[in-house]
Amino acid sequence: MWIEKWYSHECHFLCLKFMSALLHFYTIKNDFITKMKSLDSKIQNNYDGKRPYIGVLLVVNGLNYYAPLSSYKEKQDRINNITVFKLHEKGNPNNKLGVIHINNMFPVPDDQLIAVTIDITDDYGRLLQNQYEYILHSQDEIQQQAQQLYDLVLKNKNSFIGRLSCDFKLLESALNQQKNAL
Repeated sequence: MWIEKWYSHECHFLCLKFMSALLHFYTIKNDFITKMKSLDSKIQNNYDGKRPYIGVLLVVNGLNYYAPLSSYKEKQDRINNITVFKLHEKGNPNNKLGVIHINNMFPVPDDQLIAVTIDITDDYGRLLQNQYEYILHSQDEIQQQAQQLYDLVLKNKNSFIGRLSCDFKLLESALNQQKNAL
């Protein structure tokens, strides 16, 4: 019995260690956030690192897109559309952990990403760890939802969903201009 418990704990740890190489949490450099926010006000503030602006990286339209996370708020229970991906503890949907704001995702070059190390010794770190585990479990679904939202916004920018979302084409164009200027 003790060996089974040790083995399953060890396997869980090794599986998480392996999966962590596949997906990370990121923050974005302040200057890049400021530049992108000047183009689209739906991009959230970075608050100079005082309040972490943590998100995940998705591939949409062949580009890296940064999608920010938000901790759980009761008003999120009323959201029933494609703009957010709701997070909860894996195996416990009643323990709500927040959302990924897919509608606020924006393209970002690799050199603007800062990988986040999760410190699970405090409440915030444990929250991030729980979010991370659920995101890993749901990564294909999150990726599909992001692509679906992107396509929907491009087809009808003036729709309700389009008005709630970043201007993906404008931001992509700005990113391409920045790359060409280098």
